[in-house]
Amino acid sequence: MSLDSTDKFTRMVHYFIWRGRSIPTIGKTVLYKLCYFSDFDFYEMNERSITGSRYRKLERGPAPFSFDAAIRDLKKAGSVEEGEAVLGEYKQFKYASLKEPDTSLFSEEELEVIAWEFERFGRWTANALSEFSHKDVPWIIADDNGEISYEAVFYRDPVTSVLDDEGGSAEGE
Repeated sequence: MSLDSTDKFTRMVHYFIWRGRSIPTIGKTVLYKLCYFSDFDFYEMNERSITGSRYRKLERGPAPFSFDAAIRDLKKAGSVEEGEAVLGEYKQFKYASLKEPDTSLFSEEELEVIAWEFERFGRWTANALSEFSHKDVPWIIADDNGEISYEAVFYRDPVTSVLDDEGGSAEGE
């Protein structure tokens, strides 16, 4: 089975699983946040998201609505395996990439941001990344279990904003 060629979200999830294959802290929660910050930071810089995915406000931070469907598609395509691990006192959902991800649907600019987000957050723990996401205005103002508005990125404070004071990208700093 092949992946739907239009599903950028599924391919972004696969990219993060593949990049994080040797990092023990990357489980479901970290993947949620990597996807969220990729989409929302890109939106802040370009007024459009990378994948068009929807995210909701959960207690531990933003979560993509379509994550479980993406994992099902990746498993059916033979691209990833799913398992569980224990990290400290936490049970963790882990994923192993069985092949290199197809990134052909992404523009160079989109791939740069996705890679930058991985470098920025890929080694954070789920707890640290969840705490950081709780400082992000889009998550803060959303209703519990409600959809998070992309437009809210334009009200971010300097802690989570990826734009400098002049409105340019702070990426790579």
